[in-house]
Amino acid sequence: MDDFSNKPLFEKCISLILSFTNHLLSLIDLVVRVWHKLQGIMEPLTDSSNIDVFHHKLVLGLHGRNSSPYQLKEIFDEAMKIENTDIDSSSSTSFHIPYIKDKGDAELDEMVQIIFNSAIKPWNDEGEDKELVLVGISNGGRIARALEAKLKDLEKCNITKIRYISIVGANKGSSLVNLVNYIPFSWLFMSKAMADEMPVGSERNLQLDMDYAEALQKMPDIEREYTFIASPHDWMVPDEESTLMDVGAVKAKYAIVPRHGHNSIVKVTAKVVAQMI
Repeated sequence: MDDFSNKPLFEKCISLILSFTNHLLSLIDLVVRVWHKLQGIMEPLTDSSNIDVFHHKLVLGLHGRNSSPYQLKEIFDEAMKIENTDIDSSSSTSFHIPYIKDKGDAELDEMVQIIFNSAIKPWNDEGEDKELVLVGISNGGRIARALEAKLKDLEKCNITKIRYISIVGANKGSSLVNLVNYIPFSWLFMSKAMADEMPVGSERNLQLDMDYAEALQKMPDIEREYTFIASPHDWMVPDEESTLMDVGAVKAKYAIVPRHGHNSIVKVTAKVVAQMI
């Protein structure tokens, strides 16, 4: 982990300024995507019927709130180059990036159930010795964590390895939402589900902690690898206990990426993340 806290003040200031610059560039990139209607090129990856249930490995990308599958385009492009595959090849890996219900503004259980039923369960139920890779960005990290916990509900879990990659993940919520909830008319900024469930220490996030612990206890033989990537300039999920979540004795890697904020960090880490997949 880059120990950003020990950097000289001058370097911290430069990093902060550059993070705002890169944030602006990421917003411009978003406008270009919308203008050119680039979402359509992601359609083969967003359709769960393209998952080959007999494939050994499933790579599942989960976008952030108010985003779309295109948020993971660079990561999946690089990963598929490394895999030397495409959607129609004979590779043993399937790639899938679902559209998350209400762009991530729905209740966590509802978002998770849809993805679990359409992607994970059908794939799990065919064959054995499966490997699941979960790549979650922002709120997608919280959804990925809930999906991992839900594996305990499978009648027979054929997954023997989980690789979990969180990029500025709100794995335990965001204190920004705690703050927004104090603002009058906060419902103008987010859904009721988000206002109730996303705050750090919310009843739903505490339940997620318990579900996750239960899953670890119930399925101890699954090999788990965790990677947490965070920014020191993240004002959307400013909580290190969330973005750099402690997973106890489970194998985990942590990285802090200076000069980038909540949005621009995804593109700049794409190649590294793809290699982890």
